Amino acid sequence: MISIKTAVWKSILFLTIFALTIGVLVVLYMKFIDKQISVSVSRLGQDIISILPVLFASWVMTTYFDKRKLTTIGLENKNILTDIIIGTTLALFWVTISFLGQYLLGTLERTSIESTLKANFIFYTLALFLNAVSQELLCRGFLFQTIKRNIGLKTAVIVTSLVFLLMHGGALQGGIIPSLNVFGAGVIFAIALYKTGQLWLPITLHFVWNFMYSSILYKPISGYDGLQLFHTKGNELLAGGQNGVEATIITTVTIIVIIFLEQNFLSKRVQN
Repeated sequence: MISIKTAVWKSILFLTIFALTIGVLVVLYMKFIDKQISVSVSRLGQDIISILPVLFASWVMTTYFDKRKLTTIGLENKNILTDIIIGTTLALFWVTISFLGQYLLGTLERTSIESTLKANFIFYTLALFLNAVSQELLCRGFLFQTIKRNIGLKTAVIVTSLVFLLMHGGALQGGIIPSLNVFGAGVIFAIALYKTGQLWLPITLHFVWNFMYSSILYKPISGYDGLQLFHTKGNELLAGGQNGVEATIITTVTIIVIIFLEQNFLSKRVQN
């Protein structure tokens, strides 16, 4: 019971510090900076702002309550290149089997939109990367560790995946399938963290999936821009309707495949 109470109050305090900090920064940013810059740079600025509060909240909690270094939340200089390679490979495989699933079931169609790289594409790409970093820091950093240490691994995976889902309001509005898929993606990233002990693999998996799907292949995530080479058509269960590929049963199946591969072929590192 003491451990559960510890996990609860530390988690609530961490999220409160994050919420208050990001609230202040967003208000200041929107008032003094946002209107003075281009849309793409603004998007990048918003995602930079999203990282600072979670780093601050993590620093406060690790330094003053856990008496440890901030890097221990999964930012230690260990196996970074290896995790980036594994994460990129696994994410591209995930994208590929999802794409092939759409193609084989006939729900894929080339768009008529002119697909050219614009000058602001680099800003959106950086913003998308920072977005993945901030979400992984929030869900799979201090929060995951605190719940895992005080309650257990399964609870940490479930709770942080639910938090991840709550951060994606569009999926909740989209219904059961998109909600399951976002929750399942959270499980994928949580397993990646558990297996490696660091955030580099889940960050890479998260970013590469988002980049390939929203910047290159399909409809961009709201607030970003991309090539949008393809769109889905046909049965909503297979094509995702207005919510796109991430709301399809095909993506649900591929998420299960990736979780299986992580569980059975990704070695767990010895962690101190």
